[in-house]
Amino acid sequence: MVQTHKHIAIVGPVNDHRTAVYKELLENPDLRVYEPIHGTTQSVPPGEIPGMKRHYFFTHEFESYKDTLFVEWIQDENSDYHATLFGEIMYAEESGRPLIFDVGLARTLKLKEYFGNDLMVFFLNIKFDRNLSASTKELLSRKKACDFILSYEETEDPIAAVSSITSKAKIQLLNPQLV
Repeated sequence: MVQTHKHIAIVGPVNDHRTAVYKELLENPDLRVYEPIHGTTQSVPPGEIPGMKRHYFFTHEFESYKDTLFVEWIQDENSDYHATLFGEIMYAEESGRPLIFDVGLARTLKLKEYFGNDLMVFFLNIKFDRNLSASTKELLSRKKACDFILSYEETEDPIAAVSSITSKAKIQLLNPQLV
């Protein structure tokens, strides 16, 4: 039996390997994934055009709408908010494209609550980077947040690891345009 998912999340320590896997999936023309534009209250970086990579909100605006405008949100250690907008989810679903997320663990747990089995989550645990702590393992297990926890050595290719897991488990993204 083939298990289908509509969306993908890549989570784990921020590093070049996680970024490489994310970019590979994002650029794969067969997947046709959509990268949602996230909302934030952080300052607009020099040279960035608001609305291209992120939607920027004043803190008071964000706080007024955080429970109605966003699928999930967190407040970071700098008191900035980060969120996924319902409108981005609706756009992707209306266009028949699966979403891809590259967000932290806390946001991934909230996305998994929202999407349930429609979200395929890869947790990339880089052995040379840091070991997966017992508390993180327990959290992932209790929340049933990850479909796969991938551990690999520095010399291994993380993109090949994700491809190998998806083919062995017969996991496919459900693309309504192709069904």
